Amino acid sequence: MKKYIFIVLAILIVYGINQFLEQLFKPSFVKVENKNAPDYFFNNFSTRMYDETGKLNKTIKSPMMYHYRNKNATMDKPLIKIQQNDTNWQITAENATINKDNTKIKLKNMVKIINNLGFELSTQQISIDEKFIKVDEKLSVRYKNNNIVANSMLIDTNNDIITFNKVRGNYTDD
Repeated sequence: MKKYIFIVLAILIVYGINQFLEQLFKPSFVKVENKNAPDYFFNNFSTRMYDETGKLNKTIKSPMMYHYRNKNATMDKPLIKIQQNDTNWQITAENATINKDNTKIKLKNMVKIINNLGFELSTQQISIDEKFIKVDEKLSVRYKNNNIVANSMLIDTNNDIITFNKVRGNYTDD
């Protein structure tokens, strides 16, 4: 009987030491919030915007869109289509960032803007807001027989004014 009491007492002592050591060296799992991580994302994101008459105005698509808490949203390989009277515009890039108010979009890396009338613009970065389309680096514009290379461009969309800086161009009459 003394032997069994000794074994039970030894087991209780080992168990007590084990519990004490577990509490002493227990890892702390403090969740650290990563403020740079997206709070949600969309696969195959697609949205359509209509004008006041109900006519389709804009379409935005992206294979992946990430939304960040209190910040911007980013898109991978965005495709933006704009219907404007008889002109259809298509804008593509490798990446895009939309501000938290959805009033500005910045397209980056291999940006192309084309329309159904033969217009094509290529650059590395372009910013678009409610009033202006702005390119602050070298760009190339092709339209029918015209080729333009410029160091920057500003389009005032309210007044239909395009301003180029340091322009070179050529025109061929075919």
